[in-house]
Amino acid sequence: MHEDPPFEIRLIETHAGIPIYLLAYLEPTILTAEKEFAQIRAILEACGDSFSVIMDYRNLSNASDYGPEEQAKVYGTPEHLQLKGRAITFVRYQAVSFTSMIQTMRANMLMRSSANSNFAPDFESAIRFTRRAIDHALERVR
Repeated sequence: MHEDPPFEIRLIETHAGIPIYLLAYLEPTILTAEKEFAQIRAILEACGDSFSVIMDYRNLSNASDYGPEEQAKVYGTPEHLQLKGRAITFVRYQAVSFTSMIQTMRANMLMRSSANSNFAPDFESAIRFTRRAIDHALERVR
């Protein structure tokens, strides 16, 4: 039986009309392709057409058989491309596993995408970065 990973998605604020959500894993979790797909589906269901996500990376590390190449394949799927098209920015923070952080950056490099490779050292930095990204995106539209 398939069980979704233990995470929550909650609205933390709205900046310039754009909702900012926090995605946090509630217990230590080993990320696999299946769990990443569950995460993508949950974000797409919970969030509107235009949003930003801040992800607490504290309880997350990648499975040994879920390397950058496998992660890049997930990033090339229609589900992830839909997420990428709707999210203004996706900022990760509090990476306890530097291996997972570097792997995610490598997967983005393989996809030649920087949309999901933003990392901040802490929540306050992540929220500042997210607000600036929203402001910048809105300026480009005007």
